[in-house]
Amino acid sequence: MSKTGIKMAVALFSFMHEFRSGAYALEELVARAAETGAQAVEFLNPTHFPNWPHTTAGELERIRKVVEKEGLTVSCSGCGAYMDTAIKTGETLTEDEQVAYLKRELRFAHELACPVMVVGPNIPLEVELACLPVAEELGVKIGVEIHAPYSIDYMGEYGLTLAKLQEIDSPYFGIVPDAGAFVDRMPQRLLDKCVGMGMPAGAIDAGEDYLSAGLSLAWMKQLLAGMGAPEIFEDAVELLYLTSSLEDPKVLAPCVPHIVNVHGKFWDITGNGEEPSIAYDEFLGVLAGNGYEGYVCSEYEGWLVDTEPRGFEMVARHLALMRSCLDG
Repeated sequence: MSKTGIKMAVALFSFMHEFRSGAYALEELVARAAETGAQAVEFLNPTHFPNWPHTTAGELERIRKVVEKEGLTVSCSGCGAYMDTAIKTGETLTEDEQVAYLKRELRFAHELACPVMVVGPNIPLEVELACLPVAEELGVKIGVEIHAPYSIDYMGEYGLTLAKLQEIDSPYFGIVPDAGAFVDRMPQRLLDKCVGMGMPAGAIDAGEDYLSAGLSLAWMKQLLAGMGAPEIFEDAVELLYLTSSLEDPKVLAPCVPHIVNVHGKFWDITGNGEEPSIAYDEFLGVLAGNGYEGYVCSEYEGWLVDTEPRGFEMVARHLALMRSCLDG
């Protein structure tokens, strides 16, 4: 725990290269997370739970014991972004099916002794609120992730605003800000990836300008098409659009009482210990300065563009950066 009371966790999502290659089993990933000095881990249910979404109570118990063996706890479990596609391929679940889905995930979290279940920003608010009585009964908080391309200012289309959070006013319902929604410049590693996809520098600059102006993805694709850009350019801009938002972290200040977890997204930590695209001192400063004392979960997304696994090293560097920001 830092001097501020903020605690550190590791998202096992950070180790996707290592996990997908088959080189490391889930137990080994948990052990490597423990070696960083973090206090907790976060699971991505569809990736890490055996036979998800039909994971048995016995399988969940085994995972919980693995975490306990390493002296860790589970900070949160994530499921919501997969609701529409992983259960019924190509189909959106009905509202009743979505409610049943989230209730099951709440029970999964409870079995793991996990205090927070993270859901994607696209889940209808009425579905989340229909599950709130179960969340309260089980003692598991529902956390709506504020993920690029959204920020708390732009969640209104799904019914979630700061005013709505204040109206609901439940300790079992809140938000999970993702640092990727608060970059101060587009991640260079993503820009390099776009160049590797065949997108020339001029189009990259235009894409950055469109993102900075807050244009929708549809508008950006239309503008690029009007420039005669091939479809691969649209794919590159979509990669930027869905992973980064240029939002000032100060907008989080009034939201802190409603924050139930934080995703410390990052793409790279340089040799001098900096994240080039996110001012972590400012991001963490807003949280700590307004009384946040929950987990910040180190989440390495650079694996999306890595050619070799380096998740373990990057997470260790990132946790060192966050400790430095918080403890001075």
